[in-house]
Amino acid sequence: MFNYLHYRQRKLAWSLIVGMRVHSLWEPIEQYIKMDIQLKHSFKRATRTVLLSLLLGLAVGIAPLAWSKPVDEDLSELPFTEAYLRTIDLLAENYPLGHWKEIDWETARNRYLPEIALAESNNDLQAFCRVFAQFAFNTIRDGHTWITVISEDAPVRQSFTDIVASERGGSFGLTLASLDNGKVVVASLRPGEPAELAGIQVGDEIITWNGTPIVDKLATIDLLWALQGTPTDEGAIQLANTFIGRGEPESYADLVVRNASDGIISGYRLEAIDDPLGHMFDIAELGSTAPGNSTFRFYWINGGVAYLGISSLVPDFPETGFESDDQMLAAGMEYVETFKDYMRSVTTAGGKELILDLRGNEGGADILGAMMVSCLTRDSWLYTQNVYQDDNGQWVNEDDPFAVSMVEPEGDPLFEGDILVLVDSNTVSAGEGFAYHLQKLPNARVIGTTRTNGSYAWVGSRIILPGGLVYSFPSGPALDESFQIMIDTNAKGEGGVYPDIRIPMSLNRVMREANGEDVELSYTVDELIQTRATRERINPTPVACPTILAFEVNGEFLPVDILRPASNGVSAEAIPTRIHLPIGAPTDIRTIWDWRKNPSSFTIIQGALPAGLSLNRETGHIAGSPQTAGVFEIQLSVKDWRGRGYQQLQIHVE
Repeated sequence: MFNYLHYRQRKLAWSLIVGMRVHSLWEPIEQYIKMDIQLKHSFKRATRTVLLSLLLGLAVGIAPLAWSKPVDEDLSELPFTEAYLRTIDLLAENYPLGHWKEIDWETARNRYLPEIALAESNNDLQAFCRVFAQFAFNTIRDGHTWITVISEDAPVRQSFTDIVASERGGSFGLTLASLDNGKVVVASLRPGEPAELAGIQVGDEIITWNGTPIVDKLATIDLLWALQGTPTDEGAIQLANTFIGRGEPESYADLVVRNASDGIISGYRLEAIDDPLGHMFDIAELGSTAPGNSTFRFYWINGGVAYLGISSLVPDFPETGFESDDQMLAAGMEYVETFKDYMRSVTTAGGKELILDLRGNEGGADILGAMMVSCLTRDSWLYTQNVYQDDNGQWVNEDDPFAVSMVEPEGDPLFEGDILVLVDSNTVSAGEGFAYHLQKLPNARVIGTTRTNGSYAWVGSRIILPGGLVYSFPSGPALDESFQIMIDTNAKGEGGVYPDIRIPMSLNRVMREANGEDVELSYTVDELIQTRATRERINPTPVACPTILAFEVNGEFLPVDILRPASNGVSAEAIPTRIHLPIGAPTDIRTIWDWRKNPSSFTIIQGALPAGLSLNRETGHIAGSPQTAGVFEIQLSVKDWRGRGYQQLQIHVE
C-alpha cells in the first residue's frame, strides 16, 4: 500500500540534499576570500550516497547538485590566456541561461582577451584576477555567479586583497540613494570621515562627481567588488550608490552639492582616508534590512499586525553536519512545523494581518517553501521542477519524484487573513521562489521598494583558474509546468518577483532611515491597517469593546484563551493568563490587542504588579525586574473610543 506520508518525508529528505539553494549577498570580501572552496568539490559524483556525504561537516556554505550536468574543471595549471579561453568555451557550452540572457560569447572573448594576454606577458596574477572578474560580472549578470578561492593560502587571495586595498581601500565616508524623482542624495555618513567633516549632510543632493553628472558617474562604477553577479538594474544602482563612497586611499573626489535645507549649491573636495579592508562593506544599505541572524523572527506590532521575518529556507545545521538522512529530515520537518506553529498562533490570537518579511532571504530548499505555501492554501500546483540538459541540448526531467516540488495542501489553511510579503533586491534564489508562489495566494500581495534579485537557477558548477581563483555558476534552470524558465532575469532585464505595491524612494524616507527607522516595514504596516479600515467601511460590523489578544513574555508568545468574544458594548470573557517569572530577572511583557486607532490607554484596575515591574499606560508594556516572590493577580484594562476591555493576569514570581 502506498504510504503518502513516507513518500513526502523521503521527498523532503532528498530535496534537502539535491535541491538546496544557499546564497550569501553582502558578505565582506574578507569572508569571500576565506571561504573554503573544498566544500564545493565532487560535483561530478552523482550518486545520492556521495551527495549526502557532501553535507557532512558543512560549516560555511552548501554547494547543491541540481538535476543537470555540473561542470567541475581544474584549469589552475594553464597559462592565463588558455585558461580564459577555455573558460569561455565551457560557459558557452554549459551555462544554462546563455540563450535566455542572449550572451554574445565571442564579443566577450574579444573584449577582455588583450588585457588577459597582457597580464600573462607580465606574469601579473593581480591583473588577471581583476580582468577576469570584470569579464565574469559584466558578461553574465546572474546572482548565482560568484568568485571565491580554492584555499586559505591560495596566491589569488593576496592578489584580491591587494586589488581592493589599492582601488577601494579608501573611504570618502558616505553612501548615496537614488530617488524616484531622478535626484541622487546622501543616504548615510560615517562619523569622523571626510564627507561629514567637510559639512555634507544626509539628504544633500549630489549634482556632479569629479565633473561628471552623478547619474552618469554611477553608471560607470565597477561592480566587481561585490564578487557576485548583479542581474537587475535596481541591484546595480544600489551597489553603485555604496561603492562610489570608496576609492583609492589619498585620492580626491570633487563634488558639487545642493544643500537640503537652504538649496545653496557648494563645491567640496574630499580626500579618501586609508580604511581597513573590512570596512568596505561596513556601510548601511538603504532598503536592505534583513530580518536578522535567526532564521525566524516573530513578534506582534501594536495594531494587531503579526510579523514573521524569515532569513533563509534552510533548517538548522549541527556544527558537525547531518550524520544521517533521518537527522536531516527531522531538521527540515522541524523548520516547517515552526512556520506552521506561527501561523496557528496568529489565527488563535484573532490576528487578521500578517507580514512575511523576506528581505535579505538567502534562499535554501524549495521543498521547504512548497510545504509552507501548502499550509496557506486549499489548491495544488507545481512549485518548480529541476531539469538537466541531455546530449541533444534538450532540457529534460528525470523520471524521479524528487525532481519536482509541489504545493500540496493537507487541510484548511492555517491562516486566511491579509498577507503582505516584504521583499528587496537581496531576496534571492529559493527566497524568490517562496515569494513567487505566495503571490499566487488570493489573500497575499508582495510589497517592496524593488523586485527580488532575479536569480533562481540551480547552482553547482565551478571552474578553478590560475592562482586558485574559483568561478562558480549555475548548472541548470528551474522551470515551471510549461518548462519555461522561472524568475531568472532575461536579456531585457525582466525577471525577479515584482511587488504588487511599490514603496516609494523619497527624500523624506532617506531622512527617516538615517534616523534608524525601518521605513519599508512602517509602510507595510500602514498599508495593512489602511486595508483593514477600507474593508471595515465596506463591510461594517457592530462596534465591540477592545480586546486583549495575547502577551509576549520575554519573546515567548502567550495567546489569550477567549471564551466569549466582545460584542457591542460588552467586553470579551477570557480565561486568566498565567505568567511565570524568575525573581530578579529582567522582564519584558508586550500586550497585544485589537488596536483600531488612537488615543488609547492601559490601567490596572484590580490588584498590583510585583515590586520592580511597571506598566506603560500608553502602550500596555510591562517591564522591569520582579523583586518579590508570590502570586500576583491583577486585572489589566485597555480603553479606546469603543469602550473598555479587560484581562485577568496571574503573575507567578519564583
